[in-house]
Amino acid sequence: MIKKIILGLLALIVAVTAIFLAPAILKPTLTNESRVTINKPREEVWKKFMDSSKMGEWLIGFKSIEPVSGEPNKVGSKYKITIEENGEQMEAFETVKEIVENEKFAFELANDMVSDDIIVTFVNRGLTTEVVQSETINAKGIVWKALFYWMQSTITKRSQENLNNLKKYIEGN
Repeated sequence: MIKKIILGLLALIVAVTAIFLAPAILKPTLTNESRVTINKPREEVWKKFMDSSKMGEWLIGFKSIEPVSGEPNKVGSKYKITIEENGEQMEAFETVKEIVENEKFAFELANDMVSDDIIVTFVNRGLTTEVVQSETINAKGIVWKALFYWMQSTITKRSQENLNNLKKYIEGN
C-alpha cells in the first residue's frame, strides 16, 4: 500500500514538472506587443521618451541608468539599468541596436535570466503619436523559459502599464 502511494506521488510530481516545463520546449520564445496613443506630436514624444533622466517618471520600478560603454544614444552604446520591485533590485544591460530619430528605438535588455529584444516605434498621426512596443523575450535555461511562459500575462500587463504611464507623463496628466 505505501509503495503504491509513493509511486503515485512520484508520478504526480513527474506530471506536474512536465506540465510546468513543457511550454519551455514547445514555445521557447515569447513575443509581446503593446501600444498607446499619445496626444502630442511625434517629435515631442520622442524627445521625452529619449530623456533618460526622466525614465523614473513613467517606467515602473526604475532606479537608475548608467552608461557603460559607447557614445550615448548611438548604436552599440551600452547602459546598466537598475529596477527595484518589492524591495528587490534587478540589474540588466541595455545595448542600443538601432535609432531612427523620431521613428524608432531598438535595443536589447539582458541579464543572467533573460534577453529581451525591444523595438519601440513612433507613428506620426498628425497631432497624436502612436507608440508601439514590440518585444521578443528569450529566457535563459529551461526553468526560466517555463517561468516566463507562465508569467507572460504579467509581462504583457507591465509593458502596457509602462506605456500608459509614458502617456500620462508626456501629456502632463
